[in-house]
Amino acid sequence: MNSLDRELFDICAKALQKAREAAILADNSVAQKRANIQTTADLVAEKEIIDHLRENKVSCTIYSEEQKEPLKLYGGRYEIVVDPIDGSFMFLHGIKTFTSSAMIVLEDRKVKYAFVQSIVDTDLYYCDEEAAYLNGKRLVCDTKNIQEPYFITGYAGSKERASYVPKLASIPSSYYFLNDGGPKYSALVAANMIDAAVEFKPTKFQEFAGAFIAQKAGAYIATIDGAPIQMDPLSLQTMITSRSEKLLRELQKALA
Repeated sequence: MNSLDRELFDICAKALQKAREAAILADNSVAQKRANIQTTADLVAEKEIIDHLRENKVSCTIYSEEQKEPLKLYGGRYEIVVDPIDGSFMFLHGIKTFTSSAMIVLEDRKVKYAFVQSIVDTDLYYCDEEAAYLNGKRLVCDTKNIQEPYFITGYAGSKERASYVPKLASIPSSYYFLNDGGPKYSALVAANMIDAAVEFKPTKFQEFAGAFIAQKAGAYIATIDGAPIQMDPLSLQTMITSRSEKLLRELQKALA
């Protein structure tokens, strides 16, 4: 990593660290009622990220879950996709275990960096253009030593996702399913803690940060219908992240 790349990486990692610290200290409450609830902690964390990128004069276009329109800074060289707090509803209720702050840095529509900053602790999952890491230690996804029972995550519980629930009836009984989702779960695929993570409903690009980390670790990622992931910050896509190509195909067949 050259000095300019290292500087950008450090700025982005620090921005997420500051967002985590600010969110934990926030006087958290509902800021806006909507399908994907917005809390004051979301807004505080987002402000820390944007302010840090602006203070360090990062040339980027920021796509944040909390903003209706992209924000361009200093010419917009990079595209930076941000979810200040994934799992806002859980965080609002004091459950931080699987909440995170997520960021994807694109250059010419290619992933330069992806980050998932855990909120419950200081763990930072990330990838560069070559490999994936957890707190500086390289992650290698074990794609060979995987067998049933499988541990799979994916959120299909709210009203807007209710139509996806019946599709789970065809999943074998040896597939243990946790009904929750988000980038931290995909990052845990990279760490061999979870076998697969699913986004049933076409979702925003910031949810893919953990999937890109898992892919750099050797995992398989694709949409439910088998299409490759589109590298477009404004696209809505389904997603499966899997340690096993066989499991990926089985999930696609069951959920199509």
